[in-house]
Amino acid sequence: MPTTQTIHHRAARRILRLPQLGLSLLGLSLLLAGCGAPGERFDTGAILPLLAGVDARQVWGEAGYETVETPAGALPEVPAWLGGAGFEALADSLGWQTRTDYPLDTDSTALAGGRIRISISEYPATLRSEGKDAHTAFQQMMIEACYETLLRVNSTDLDYQPALATHWRVVFTEDGGQELWFRLNPAARWQTGQRLTARDVAASWKLKVDEGLLRLSDAIIYREFSEPEVLSPYLLRTRTAKRSWRMMSEFATELRIYPAHIIGGLTGKQYMDRWQNHPLPGSGRYLIRERDVSQGNTLTLTRVADYWDRDNPRRRGEWNFHQIKFVAIGEDNLARERTKKGELDLLLVTEAKYWVRELTPERVTQLRQGWLVKQKVHNDQPNGLQGFVFNTREAPFNDLRLRRAFALLMDRQTLIDKLFYNQYLHNDSYYPGGIYENPDNPKIRHEPRTAIRLLEAAGYNRLDADGVRMNREKERLDFEVMTPENPASERLLTVIQEQLARGGIKLSLKPTTFSTRVKMLNDRKFQLYYGAWTGSLFPDPRSSWHSEFAYGPDTGNHPGVADPVIDSLCAVYDITYDQAERVRQIQAIDKRLMDGYYVAHAWYGPYERLLYWNKFGMPRRVLSRTYDYRDLIRLWWYDPVRHQTLKDAIRGNQALPLRPEAVGWTTGAAPPRP
Repeated sequence: MPTTQTIHHRAARRILRLPQLGLSLLGLSLLLAGCGAPGERFDTGAILPLLAGVDARQVWGEAGYETVETPAGALPEVPAWLGGAGFEALADSLGWQTRTDYPLDTDSTALAGGRIRISISEYPATLRSEGKDAHTAFQQMMIEACYETLLRVNSTDLDYQPALATHWRVVFTEDGGQELWFRLNPAARWQTGQRLTARDVAASWKLKVDEGLLRLSDAIIYREFSEPEVLSPYLLRTRTAKRSWRMMSEFATELRIYPAHIIGGLTGKQYMDRWQNHPLPGSGRYLIRERDVSQGNTLTLTRVADYWDRDNPRRRGEWNFHQIKFVAIGEDNLARERTKKGELDLLLVTEAKYWVRELTPERVTQLRQGWLVKQKVHNDQPNGLQGFVFNTREAPFNDLRLRRAFALLMDRQTLIDKLFYNQYLHNDSYYPGGIYENPDNPKIRHEPRTAIRLLEAAGYNRLDADGVRMNREKERLDFEVMTPENPASERLLTVIQEQLARGGIKLSLKPTTFSTRVKMLNDRKFQLYYGAWTGSLFPDPRSSWHSEFAYGPDTGNHPGVADPVIDSLCAVYDITYDQAERVRQIQAIDKRLMDGYYVAHAWYGPYERLLYWNKFGMPRRVLSRTYDYRDLIRLWWYDPVRHQTLKDAIRGNQALPLRPEAVGWTTGAAPPRP
């Protein structure tokens, strides 16, 4: 199964936090504003200019890095067949692939400039983009903005599109392996001005496999690739021992490319030490200046004006903000209040109660007046799996009837209505809510009578003095489940405990540390396990559901699924390079899993809940189809005219037109999917 996380749906994804301020100039201005007209107590900041960005070479030169100015175009000594000028005319005949007609999720009318202020729940442990402590959700935002990969995954159709590489090809070898070839864009440049070449890719791979980064999982993955062969400044090749589209995706879209003239020859430890709290030049649209780093408090990304691909019409409308400011705040309530005052621009709302009960026009003037926008953005981003996992390796949950009865006794609708304010949906899939969910899956709902018949058919047809069902051998349906150590989890699971008890199943709750729960799960020392797992744009059904991983410890197949049909689908899936066909294969696996009742499913929310000030422009669907809220820093833009209108409305206590609350890709109000 995917990575284990906490019980709360998307609770780990927090945004928009600001440290507590004293009576600064900002605080004084807010205090004075509060003495004027009713609307003036909200200060959304000054009207900001439209700026293309900063001169990256100047920034890095001042930081002590060597900078150069290189001529446009390819190196004249590199022939076309080795990736130089004229390569495009030969590429198709040589078996290369590229893509220029991919769907866009941006708006070409977007403006460049302004700023967005976003909070993070805690300041990052490092400014590095590789190695130990460099893989939080926030750091992924920073890395995406500053450093690039060979290819990108298109957010709409999940196919490849060019990035640093213009062309690619996969060649199957006679020994059952594959060769991955890439042609780099001759126009690519580092922010320091040097040409970006195949030598940089090779140096980045060497860094990735260095155990000195203290990130062994990355080293293991990238050692599956041979050391990249530099065939020319623009051509490179690597090999893998087996054929797998996943390996292609890993190398092409996950390996960040760094400048060999800076990191080449360094060990992993030297890299870790040198850039622990200092920015490294990249090739991306943003950079970090030393002066914009306030350790433990704030971190600001600044747009690069001389970005190498700035004139590409397919890139128009993305990465628009002149500055993206991240502010560390560790307290939800403080973040909420600072957002409502205008000190923060955006809030991701993770709590259903706050969304439904507190963020109402009656309680929040800014919402009633249309100054603040409250939107639920629906899309197809991967949703996590949450529920009770059955250990099917042993009795009694090796009996399908018992697993099904357990699921039918759970009254999820009551929980959704009473505890979650009707904000979530029934989970009817192992890949809920997105493109991988099989629409023909059974819809499991509360059916206590059917559940009782199943329990009796399984031999549990008598009750003991405590009302617990047992069989002829007096084996009781009495289970203990480890739970997170927090009141919210206890409140939720207590309701489920009562529902099961009405059917004769006793469920004892045992609050347990996360590390202990995971150890017991991985050691297979459980009958029932309640937890949640993250979703993935590209699922790995083999590691989660293949029988090869059903019985040993420390594998992702927690329930012990051993289904030959699923095994055969996994084998085909790993070598299917067509994304649409892979979707159909996952849907077939999903249906088999649902029919097997390996998990008693919980719920999910197929949307992001956003609260933001009405001064930004954005694409009509607000977010991309398959990425989460973090992608808005790529898609949105600052609109000074809209901001002035907002300030005038606040000053005059006038209402603005309300934006729709439900938007995105999968609501009735949304445009149709492509």
